[in-house]
Amino acid sequence: QAAAAPRPAAPPAAGKLTGVGFGTMALALVLCLLYIVFYTLDGPPEPRPDPEAEKLRVENSDLRQQLKSERESQTALSDFMARAGQQWRAEQAELAKINARDPRRERLEAILVELDELRALQTASELPGAGD
Repeated sequence: QAAAAPRPAAPPAAGKLTGVGFGTMALALVLCLLYIVFYTLDGPPEPRPDPEAEKLRVENSDLRQQLKSERESQTALSDFMARAGQQWRAEQAELAKINARDPRRERLEAILVELDELRALQTASELPGAGD
């Protein structure tokens, strides 16, 4: 009799885990755990340097300096205006005192009208010693 041909190996039964399958799963699990551990311990990635960041920092500092100088000039202007207001009020009070002492003067038009009325009332012939 001829030797019987060897029978092919039977496929593993469903749900049964062989050594190769278990090793593959264990390797995948270890790699996943290593990835997770190193990823969490590494921290966030460094951001790429922005080429405009330095330009914006310089512009920001310039604007801060301008704002500071504008605030100083605004403060100086408000102080000047306060001093000018106090001086104006003092001058107005002094003028009010002077005007209270002096008699009220008539306006120029009223004085000229009164002179015209006086001239109309008298003529040169009526004045004593005139026209003799």
